[in-house]
Amino acid sequence: MVDIQLPFDIWLHITSFLSKAELWDIRTINRMIFDIALDNHYRSVNINLDFCERKENIQSFRRLVDRNVARRVRTILLSRNAPDSLDLTDIPPASQGWYVYFKRCYQGCVLDEAAILTRVFNRFNNVSNMHIEINDSRNLRNFDQGISLIQAAWKSFYPGLYSLTIAAPVDVISAIIPSSPTFTSLECLSLTVFAPPMCDDSKLSESLATDIQGFINRHRQTLRSLDLSGRILKYTVPLVAKIDLGGLLACLDNIPHLTSLAFKSTPSIDPTAVARFLDLHSKRLHNLDITIIAADSSSREIPFTYPFLRHIQIPIPDLNTLSLAFADVSQCCWAVPTLDVLQDYIGQYSFSLTSFKLLHAMLSRKHALALFDPKGCFRSSTNLRHMVIGLESLTPDILDHISTTLPNLYELEVRFHAFRGHGDSPSEKEEQEFCMEIEHHNYSAWKLQHLVALFLDRNDGELAAPACNAALVLALPGIQTLNSVSRSNYLRSSPPAIVTQ
Repeated sequence: MVDIQLPFDIWLHITSFLSKAELWDIRTINRMIFDIALDNHYRSVNINLDFCERKENIQSFRRLVDRNVARRVRTILLSRNAPDSLDLTDIPPASQGWYVYFKRCYQGCVLDEAAILTRVFNRFNNVSNMHIEINDSRNLRNFDQGISLIQAAWKSFYPGLYSLTIAAPVDVISAIIPSSPTFTSLECLSLTVFAPPMCDDSKLSESLATDIQGFINRHRQTLRSLDLSGRILKYTVPLVAKIDLGGLLACLDNIPHLTSLAFKSTPSIDPTAVARFLDLHSKRLHNLDITIIAADSSSREIPFTYPFLRHIQIPIPDLNTLSLAFADVSQCCWAVPTLDVLQDYIGQYSFSLTSFKLLHAMLSRKHALALFDPKGCFRSSTNLRHMVIGLESLTPDILDHISTTLPNLYELEVRFHAFRGHGDSPSEKEEQEFCMEIEHHNYSAWKLQHLVALFLDRNDGELAAPACNAALVLALPGIQTLNSVSRSNYLRSSPPAIVTQ
């Protein structure tokens, strides 16, 4: 190694421009870079619960026994990655216990390497984040050992654990959730429960609901963030349904320091119980994330939205972030919320909001113009800086309304299905019409700095429209980036916008 005498902060700044792989490749330049590379490389460790059948994984784990390495680990991910395809020929009948099926599949597996993991866990003294993701356990080897490893992790990490994410099948979640100890520093908790494929019962059993409720209530004195929305997995098997946990809100005790709440609501949930929970925590909540599931997947309207949002209109004076997601029971159709209900609900929080997201709802031009009318629900949103919305079509007049109503907006993400110059009718030259019309609009006073414009097909695949994007950059002189590309680089690499003939 060559020791070049520069302060550590300078080396830290220099290496911040490198990718993780690049930093690891140059780790032998000097001691400071070596130390930074170790921190970066081992900050997050992914432990595959199928480790026993991969000898190279065991060899990698032996490296983690080194205290100089183990002390750098901050995040642990225990996972069983889902397969590319799901074999439906080997699914047990619904009447057969899923847990029993697991044990039969993994019977006879030998795990002499378990002692290695136990030694490693005991040396992870600085772990503050733990993620457990098992969304397809049918092929998981050594199932009993996997559960015992998770339970061993609890005993090693509980003093300093700050954030915990658990996502697992319904028949094994009770074996994963610890009955003890209590995590004295736990502030962020996220739970997702899956129903097995082809299983008709998508509700929690009474005993499991009691276990989860008890676990949350046991940590209520330290919790600041609670996520029951079920939107947290990296590996999602579409045929595995997520069980709704929003009904637990009716059974939870007061969480005195709760500032962030995410949950999913179905027609079976009592809105009065949700309103009671929100009212109990209204003075401290800053972030609210609600996913609403429709009762009728064949309809693009959500009749359930009307009474539910009406019932939970609880004053939350310091609400900064509001996220509303609308989806049907199959979670595969765009749904259009009832506009007047949506406006009333947003309007009561608009004065304090700094971030707003409207997800899985593609607004028509008519609805978008009404929603962002200068005299509408956002008229008091002087503090709004970040927004995500979905549109059927992006038109210059919609941008006019947004820029007029939200002049201080800093970041905007728009998902849409078409560029259009004016009107809602499809046209063969709609992209050309958009480019020609937006040239005549002036957005020089808009403070927007970053724009993400995602042009999507009906299957959410991203489409290319370089001319329209170039027209957007030219029309918005204040933006610094479009789709994460700097303005100067974008104009240099993109074709010129279509000009009026």
